[in-house]
Amino acid sequence: MVTEQTIEQYLQDLNISYERLEERLWRTGFRGDVKDIDMQIRLADSVLIVISPFINAPRKNRTGIYRRLLELNMDVMLAKFGIDSEGDVYLMTEVLTDNLAIEQFEQAVMSVASLHDQYYGQIVALMYSPVEEDEDAADLEAEE
Repeated sequence: MVTEQTIEQYLQDLNISYERLEERLWRTGFRGDVKDIDMQIRLADSVLIVISPFINAPRKNRTGIYRRLLELNMDVMLAKFGIDSEGDVYLMTEVLTDNLAIEQFEQAVMSVASLHDQYYGQIVALMYSPVEEDEDAADLEAEE
């Protein structure tokens, strides 16, 4: 059974610095190629959740950005993009804790960090690219 002590031991064994925020919740981070990557690790009942804030809610080219994130969700293994109620984008993975070994823990943490690094620049570029009119979105707005 994976416990809080197990997670802290894994973090220490992997030489990952961390801060315990509350019961079953830790914060860590990594220096990425483009920016620092903040990450939280939560131990739920039967799942380990690794989540990283990716970008703040886009104000420009929202349709293009969300479309690209959905495409990435189809292509990317072991992680997914999601948005919260304010439109902020997160990158996360969930791993079952049954027999969670240090290798699976490391893979979960490193996959979120690696994917964050890999796709951040691409999504930010979309935020600052000229907005392309989405005909389908315009049609949907006209129907409403």
